[in-house]
Amino acid sequence: MLKKILLMLCLFFYLAPCCAEVLSGQVTEVIDGDTLILMDDAYQSHTVRILGIDAPEFHQAYGKESKYSLDALIGMQSVREVKTTKQDQYQRTLGKVFLAGEDIGLTQIKRGLAWHYKGAKKSRKDEDFALYAQAHKQAKAEKIGLWQDAKPQSPSRWRYYHKRPKAE
Repeated sequence: MLKKILLMLCLFFYLAPCCAEVLSGQVTEVIDGDTLILMDDAYQSHTVRILGIDAPEFHQAYGKESKYSLDALIGMQSVREVKTTKQDQYQRTLGKVFLAGEDIGLTQIKRGLAWHYKGAKKSRKDEDFALYAQAHKQAKAEKIGLWQDAKPQSPSRWRYYHKRPKAE
């Protein structure tokens, strides 16, 4: 019995990535460099966090540039493919976003306007993880975008030092 349960769990985790939902619709708003709002064909709104990247916060160095870059790439566009995996703790849909075959997260990294977020490795294919890591390394070596700064601060570190006061 235990073997059957373990086998079923292994199959579930093995097959889960291939069974991801695919969304399509109109981008109605770009929140920041890694988050957008997508209105699907049924007029349901989805807040989508681009999987595998972490862009600077809006008030952080390069935050505005990152948002404007994402807006120029996909703002008000019809996105035909968002491969979703799950939701994060803020109820955002995590997904890999494509427009005309272009991996938007990878483009943000190549432009030096997002970090490769390594914490999402379990949700991505190994080749995607390696591709994002290589793009991050290359943008950093070539001092593209935020890598022009002598000591760029990761968004997670920036958020840690700029915590919002909790509402009572």
